[in-house]
Amino acid sequence: MDIVVCLKQVADPGSVEIDPGTGRVEEKRSVYVTHPADLSALEAALALKEQLGGRVSVLSLGPARTERSLREAWAMGADQVLRIWEDDWENVCAPHFVAFALAYFIKKMPCDLVLCGDGGGNFHASEVPAWLAEYLHLPFITGVVALHREEKLQTMTVKRKLEKGKRQVLRCELPALLALSESFSQPRRWAMPDLLAVMQAEIPVAPLLLGTVARMIPPHVSRDMIYQVRPLRPPAQSIDSPDCSLPGAERINRVVSGGMSGKKSELVQGSPEQAARAMVAFLEAADLITKRSQEN
Repeated sequence: MDIVVCLKQVADPGSVEIDPGTGRVEEKRSVYVTHPADLSALEAALALKEQLGGRVSVLSLGPARTERSLREAWAMGADQVLRIWEDDWENVCAPHFVAFALAYFIKKMPCDLVLCGDGGGNFHASEVPAWLAEYLHLPFITGVVALHREEKLQTMTVKRKLEKGKRQVLRCELPALLALSESFSQPRRWAMPDLLAVMQAEIPVAPLLLGTVARMIPPHVSRDMIYQVRPLRPPAQSIDSPDCSLPGAERINRVVSGGMSGKKSELVQGSPEQAARAMVAFLEAADLITKRSQEN
């Protein structure tokens, strides 16, 4: 059984710091680790290999730091590792671009099953498995917490988690793409001699120019790329400041109601134009909108 596992590195949440001036993540201070759900997918692949035989190939798209995760996968028992990277990928994080690059190389490999981690880290990584299944034209199941394949059948029984602790049992034909939950299994620890043996080994790198990917992506898929990811910073809004001479309870009511406390309701009758003018006048009187300039 030939299994392909896709690994990615994510920033350790404990190391993420935000620059207060720009609101951006300080990349240089972040410590990157292998995504825990991807490690569960690798453990599932190695367990299937021990049960049914075959090969486990591990792919990862990322810069040189990604090689540490690939070496760990190699020491755990993977038969083949491959890093996909090119210099013009540095600022690209669009999920469909990443998925297409992975699919480009997976199509060249013998493959009965593709395993990924469910859920994402940074840069919308959780969307990549869905795009990958689309490009590979494979059945796609998410939230997998258990799987079983009988040796003589080309089908796999999968248990996936649903909302409120529910579980769903599905049967799918192979080849297929499964996104495994982090709770699927506890990844095995590599033996120190195996890790030392691969520390100096050369990790093969497959270049793929960004322009090549952009030309090969199907026309119905958006070719827009995300170059920056920033936290949401909504515009500042004014807060009603109640008159200090008012009683404490009244000032609290004004603050909680946004300045609307104590305003008398008024029923406006007439045409829609008259109702709209009355509403605008009411909001202007409450200083909730800027007053209109007088028309000539």
